[in-house]
Amino acid sequence: MSSRQARRARTVSSTARQPNPAAPRHRRRSSARRVGLPVAVVVVAVSGLVLARLVVSDPPSLPERPATALVSYDVAHVPAAALEAARSPAGVAGPERISAPSLSKAGKPELVYVGAEFCPYCAAQRWALAVALSRFGTFSGLKMTESSTSDPTDPGTKTLSFFGSTYTSAYLSFTAVEETTNQPAGDFYRPLQRPTAAEARLLSVYDAPPYASEAGGIPFLDFGGRYLLIGPSYDPAVLSGRSWTQIADALSDPDSQVGRSINGAANVLSAVVCTMTAQRPGAVCGDPAVRSAHSALRAGS
Repeated sequence: MSSRQARRARTVSSTARQPNPAAPRHRRRSSARRVGLPVAVVVVAVSGLVLARLVVSDPPSLPERPATALVSYDVAHVPAAALEAARSPAGVAGPERISAPSLSKAGKPELVYVGAEFCPYCAAQRWALAVALSRFGTFSGLKMTESSTSDPTDPGTKTLSFFGSTYTSAYLSFTAVEETTNQPAGDFYRPLQRPTAAEARLLSVYDAPPYASEAGGIPFLDFGGRYLLIGPSYDPAVLSGRSWTQIADALSDPDSQVGRSINGAANVLSAVVCTMTAQRPGAVCGDPAVRSAHSALRAGS
C-alpha cells in the first residue's frame, strides 16, 4: 500500500487563455426560453457564511446527499504528481481579465460562484473548483448530486454541490449560490437559494454583454473583480457514465482523461486564485503547474 493510500484509508476510517465566447453554457431562468424544461439555471452558494444566506421559504426536499469520506478525501488530496501531469492542457478554458471593483468579505478577497444543480456545465466546473479551492483552504459539508437527467446535454452528470457546505481559508472567502435543484417544477426547476442584492447587481453587469455573448450564462465565476469566467473550464462529456467514486478516484491517476481534465482546469483556477491572494501560499502558487498556468494568464492579459 502506498503512503497516500494509507493516509486515505486512515482518513476514511476516522471520519490561461482568453475565454471562448462561443463556449457552451447554460442560462438562468430570467433569460431562458420557457418551453418544456429550460436548459439552464443559476446557482450561487456561499461557503463559510452559508447559514446566513437567504434560502427560499419552504424549501423542497433536496436531491443532494453528503459526500462520502472517500470522495471528500480524494478531492482534497490530489497528488502533486497528478496535478503536475495535467498542467493546463489544450481544451481547458481560461478566464477573462477585468477591472471591476475589488470584491472582499471578512477582509479577504472574494470568489463568487453562481450555478445550478441541474446544469451539466456547472457539474463539471464544481469538481475543478473544489480541487482548486482545497489547495487554499478546507471544505466541510460538501454534497453529492447530479445534473438533470432530463437535460439534453450530458444528463445525469455526477457532481458535487456547494449548498449547505462551509469553506474556511486564511487567504480568500468563497461565496457560492445554488439557485435551483435538479428537480423539475412546472417549466423550470425547484428554487433553492436566492442571490443577495449585491450579487444580483454583479450578475446584471458582468453576466451580460460585452463580457458574455448573451446574458445569464452559468456557471459564473468572479475572482475578486480581477478575472471573470463564464461557462465550463472543460467538456462535461468526459465525466459521462461515471460514478462519483470513479470520478474522484481518477483525480489521482496521471493517465486518466477525467483526471487530466479536472486537474488541468484546477491548475488554471488555482493560478487565478493566486492573483487574488498575493501569490499565497507559496507552496501552491509556486507549484510548477500553477506557475505555468499563471504565465499563460499573463500572456493572455
